[in-house]
Amino acid sequence: SAGSTIPSDLCTIIVGIVNFASTFVATALIDRLGRKILLYISSVSMILTLAALSLFFYFKQHAYDLSSVGWIPLMSFVIYVVGFSLGFGPVPWLMMGEILPAKIRGPAASIATGFNWSCTFIVTKTFNDLIGIIGEVGIFAAFSAICIFGLIFVISVVPETRGRSLEEIERRLTGPVRRMSAIANMKPVPTGC
Repeated sequence: SAGSTIPSDLCTIIVGIVNFASTFVATALIDRLGRKILLYISSVSMILTLAALSLFFYFKQHAYDLSSVGWIPLMSFVIYVVGFSLGFGPVPWLMMGEILPAKIRGPAASIATGFNWSCTFIVTKTFNDLIGIIGEVGIFAAFSAICIFGLIFVISVVPETRGRSLEEIERRLTGPVRRMSAIANMKPVPTGC
């Protein structure tokens, strides 16, 4: 519906190749740049590309001649996929293993994974219906707004875990833990008298 002159099969292949390659780039950068930086890059690129798609469809809806910029939807989607693959694709899965306490890691990871795939299912199932209700302009603007909330969440809540051990991360997230068993088992230090 974007009116691109590029065949849809070729667009699918391009996006798939970019997604595949971006995953390797993220793997190489995740320990060099840190998790939060990649999440910032990811958020900003997703916000901008979804806003660009919303604007493109706005101008298309208002009968502007977009034949000279028919490449914008594909380029926006490719940049979106790169941004997602650099941050919001791999980083949450990595951080789940880093920030969830060992005692609840299995069940909590299961809940988070179930929530992730439930959201993916809902977006996939309702996307065409939402386009019918609020149009392409509205749906891409809404997704851009959701990504803005994601960026705010990353800035205000997500800790940087690069270069920290699991114990350091847990200590930072839970604060100092008083261990009564360690105190109860202490022996007095000899004074030398």
